[in-house]
Amino acid sequence: MNYKDSITVAGGVNWSLKSIDIPWAKSVQEAKLKDKENLLITLNSIAQRGRTSTVHLDLMQRLEQRIETIQIDIDNYLSND
Repeated sequence: MNYKDSITVAGGVNWSLKSIDIPWAKSVQEAKLKDKENLLITLNSIAQRGRTSTVHLDLMQRLEQRIETIQIDIDNYLSND
């Protein structure tokens, strides 16, 4: 099965699928990624985290915009005194 070495999700977060350098961990990782069911589970987990990240980034942007609006409202209120 062909797959990328890494996947970039929302916010530029990079999820690496490359093998690691620790021999025992590399062995476990390679065995898990050779098993198609485990590979599918891993890729689905990464995709879900990507979707969750997108939602979180959107919420943060909305909150940031709301905070800016509140700051402007406060400044306008204080300047009218």
